Amino acid sequence: MDLTEGVGDHLSATCDLSIVIVSWNVKEKLSACLESLSSGALRGLAHEIILIDNASQDGTVEMVRARFPNVRLITNATNAGYAAANNQGIELAKGRYVLLLNPDTVVPEDALAQLVKGMDADATIGVASPVLTDEEGLPQYYGGMRYPGARWSSVARETNAAPAGRGSFREMAFVIGAAMIVRREVLERVGPLDAGFFMYYEDIDLCKRAREAGWRVGVFEDIRIVHAKRASTGQWSAERRQQNYFAAELRFHRKHYSRLKYARLVATRWLGVLWCLCWYGTLGRLFVRDGGMKFHEYVGRLRVLIGRTT
Repeated sequence: MDLTEGVGDHLSATCDLSIVIVSWNVKEKLSACLESLSSGALRGLAHEIILIDNASQDGTVEMVRARFPNVRLITNATNAGYAAANNQGIELAKGRYVLLLNPDTVVPEDALAQLVKGMDADATIGVASPVLTDEEGLPQYYGGMRYPGARWSSVARETNAAPAGRGSFREMAFVIGAAMIVRREVLERVGPLDAGFFMYYEDIDLCKRAREAGWRVGVFEDIRIVHAKRASTGQWSAERRQQNYFAAELRFHRKHYSRLKYARLVATRWLGVLWCLCWYGTLGRLFVRDGGMKFHEYVGRLRVLIGRTT
């Protein structure tokens, strides 16, 4: 049974921003994230913070209750998955915008106020992200100009948009969900995340649906948020990561592309997996570093293919 407790004192009749965070055994990273939010990142915004904990066993729930009583806390008895847990928060959110924020982020002062300001300035923007950087300030991957499986640039083909200069909004086909702000009207029209994606691709899917409904998607290049990466998925084995990623890839293609294109993808993946199993199961174990680990990764892919295509 899910337990909901605590409501932020900053929620007003007009809430600007609902921040939804999903955590799973990342107590220290989450603590740093929540500290950054309470240290000026939300200054001037009517806001709420909703935390969905996916059955953490590292003391996360106790830490939040003790140190961040204004966070609205939902505790799941099992790991519901990233998309489904975010949807729990989205359902409760009252803000004009919903920010899906990873627990391994650190938000600089005024970053979220600037993010909301940017969204307010252009009603055609439905989904956006800041630039994600590592702890050294180096930019990370935060989106793409074409969808996975698309041959040409999705932005150029569908909107004829040229990349904007630094310091402005750069339109993209999709942004990743580590710090993704979504206009409430987008969620009301196209729905929340697709809970059929346990992990991976749910952010790309939402961006695609938003763009198909007429909104723009992109990144505010003058806003930065620090992202550690893989705080949660790093707890999985390589085989499990591959299984979840591969399953999400197949679901995305089956959902958005023709049967012929999906069949071509499946055939290509079958050939690739079987070839790699033969290689890493024999000579690859001897000549490739971590060849044995690679073999198990492709065993995971094979299991997904058998489960999804037979």
